Amino acid sequence: NKYYLFRQDNPAVAKKALQIILQQDQNYLPALKALTDIYLKEKNSAAALPLLERLHQLQPENQQYTVQLAYSNYALGNWQKARQL
Repeated sequence: NKYYLFRQDNPAVAKKALQIILQQDQNYLPALKALTDIYLKEKNSAAALPLLERLHQLQPENQQYTVQLAYSNYALGNWQKARQL
């Protein structure tokens, strides 16, 4: 897909490609992971949060998603939700 073609040379286009993929299939794990990573690298917890919630829902056993979800909730001031994780 276009994400892999553009991720190095044109990150904005790569991000848009991932968003389009997720509009077509909101549970597509490779796109969820890649877009979440982009948002976390940008320190955009608000954008990463719904994707992390989806990842955590799809793979609750994955501790990395649990930690990232707790951190994002904490960063956004959702301390109660962060502590529940």
